[in-house]
Amino acid sequence: MDNSYDFSQGRSCNGIPSEKINNFVVSEDHGQKILSVLQNFREQNIFYDFKIIMKDEIIPCHRCVLAACSDFFRAMFEVNMKERDGGSVTITNLSSKAVKAFLDYAYTGKTKITDDNVEMFFQLSSFLQVSFLAKACSDFLIKSINIVNCLQLLSISDSYGSSRLFDHALYFVQHHFSLLFKSSDFLEMNFGILQKCLESDELDVPEEETVLKVVLNWTKYNLEARQKHLPYLIKKVVIMHQMKSQMKCRSTTAAGLSGKKFHQCRRP
Repeated sequence: MDNSYDFSQGRSCNGIPSEKINNFVVSEDHGQKILSVLQNFREQNIFYDFKIIMKDEIIPCHRCVLAACSDFFRAMFEVNMKERDGGSVTITNLSSKAVKAFLDYAYTGKTKITDDNVEMFFQLSSFLQVSFLAKACSDFLIKSINIVNCLQLLSISDSYGSSRLFDHALYFVQHHFSLLFKSSDFLEMNFGILQKCLESDELDVPEEETVLKVVLNWTKYNLEARQKHLPYLIKKVVIMHQMKSQMKCRSTTAAGLSGKKFHQCRRP
């Protein structure tokens, strides 16, 4: 006797068909459960299908976790690269500690950023293209900008391509320029960053002659490599001087028009 029943068929009562019932089920903690299961797989060393080869050790992992958390790995697995078919990738520019820290985050969705590890996380998130971690590191460092580390953070943000941190650090440097230009970190500054500093209308300098001295000292620090930039930098200093003079003239004229003593201004 066949006791099976086709639930797809509508029921009826006295010839009147009943309405079909739809029940949309959502597990609100489904994502967290999946993470827990994957972390459990990792702890039990099962179902691994990929290896990250470091200088001092080989770290097994799961492709799906790497691809879900890192644009670097996702692109690797999407295109026809030997790493995808070979089941491994060799990474030489990150430490084993950094890769393990990334995997801890990838499998749990949690990590702790501190003064001691923020640069490590910033480097790995930049290389592995982990946008959430990169933003978290940037936010952490923005809060810590001060007169001691601002030039270093400016250089780091430029190297790792963090425009948000770069803009904040650059603003701080421009507004504390007169306190920074004598430091060794300033002399190590690359041409592009110095150029952006000189382009600011709010550059904190006591007088234009100071900027000229800064440019000359920066050039002399590595004369062979930097002398090609000197004509451009001198031009920027001249333009800055002209703009400052014009602003002073307009200020004086405005004061005269408001009833105060008017002073003649000559163009430089």
